[in-house]
Amino acid sequence: MKNKGITLILLSIFLLCTSQLISQNKAGLESVVQQFYETGNFSGTVLIAQKGEVIYEKAIGMANREWGIPHEMEGKFIIGSLSKQFIAALALILKQEGKLRLDAYINEYLPDFPNHEIASKITIHQLISCSSGLPHYGAWNDFMEHRDRLSYTRASLLELFKDVELRFEPGERHGYSSLGYLILGFILEEAGGDDLGSLLSKKIFGPCQMENTSLDDHVSILPKRVEAYRYNYKLAKYDNANYRDPSTTFSAGGIITTAGDLLKWDQALSKNHLLTESSKKILFAPVFSNYAYGWRTVMPGRSDSLEIQWHAGQVTGYLSIMSRLPKDGYCIILLSNIRDMAYRDMTNQLINVLYNLPLEPPQRSLLKRLLEEIVSKGPQAAIQEYHQLKEKAFDQYSFSEVELLILGIELNSEGMYEEAIEMLKLSKKEYPESRYLADNWLLLGENYEALENKNKALECYKEVLKINPDNERASQRIEGLNNP
Repeated sequence: MKNKGITLILLSIFLLCTSQLISQNKAGLESVVQQFYETGNFSGTVLIAQKGEVIYEKAIGMANREWGIPHEMEGKFIIGSLSKQFIAALALILKQEGKLRLDAYINEYLPDFPNHEIASKITIHQLISCSSGLPHYGAWNDFMEHRDRLSYTRASLLELFKDVELRFEPGERHGYSSLGYLILGFILEEAGGDDLGSLLSKKIFGPCQMENTSLDDHVSILPKRVEAYRYNYKLAKYDNANYRDPSTTFSAGGIITTAGDLLKWDQALSKNHLLTESSKKILFAPVFSNYAYGWRTVMPGRSDSLEIQWHAGQVTGYLSIMSRLPKDGYCIILLSNIRDMAYRDMTNQLINVLYNLPLEPPQRSLLKRLLEEIVSKGPQAAIQEYHQLKEKAFDQYSFSEVELLILGIELNSEGMYEEAIEMLKLSKKEYPESRYLADNWLLLGENYEALENKNKALECYKEVLKINPDNERASQRIEGLNNP
């Protein structure tokens, strides 16, 4: 009886300590989420679980700004490239069923593929692991600016690959490519004998009871669909995100889901009823540069030895990230309807709370603050604001060479060339030893060239070559200006 009493006392102490720890974790997680929301770095849903049990969830911000509708945990978000892990898993399921060979080449499943050279060189494994040598969307001129709004048939989308050139030999190294996953989607349809949406539903979403998940077609009325927003750099405010046709996201990033359904997916990956143990080893085993099959295995910004499996996704105005820490069974899911959220920083801070590690409070966007000044008062007012913030609120804003460089890039993309020049000159002055100095000079030259200031543009391109004599872009621009 005495031993039983001691056991009960120890158990009570353990339960009390556990309860206190859970309470402390919830308070810490709540603080992090609130800080990221208040500094303009997050709007959406957060779900954190351990071994399938939710330990924290939060919906914060607006799901629809026009109607003033707040986020709810049941909100549906398009998850962009987070979709890739589902496509990779589907490929492994078809492999388990004997319907797909990972060492097969593209032309074995798509004999009508228009680029016969690459179709006979790239394997399914290389498509899934992003080691095919295929480029990203930038290989298609103006695709992300204009042509992604068009509706494509399978034939018309594949026709875009006709003149695509490889960046490197297949299997040589890692090179992230959504184009590879678009091809993969058509291959899975051939191997599985059905359309991709149906295959995903039958093989993954159904078995995992992911009732709020589908391949989005942008036509179906989906309850709780969250509206997406983009930051308008020309007006310094949020707008509705640009339309993107689902035929262009497809297998590269077209799944729409909820945080709760992604937790069901996490739990399916913790068991063997969907994927065998050997298939899961393939799914999470890095091939090149810590990239596995639709998963990454190193989180930027971390210097510890925590094992993390993660991937993010960006499409139109949506941004998502799902992270798993398999040793302790943690799963962290962030779904947002603003693309400029600090998703990796936020994830890292949430992990730090879970492991009782030091925290770094989020900072407000210096880029947005300066942009507001540029739009309302002009670039000189923005420069003055920069120096005032640097003196009085340095810890509150994200002061870095990258922030100013990105501001210059965004202003350039909006055709605000004079404003971009002033911000790039400020960056050059503030960070004279920057590792991005050549990029700064190059972008300066392109802005001067856009303003038809040939002499200034040439000066900038020559500065680029002083830093990096092998810079092809600068050499090409000098040749183009000297030989119009």
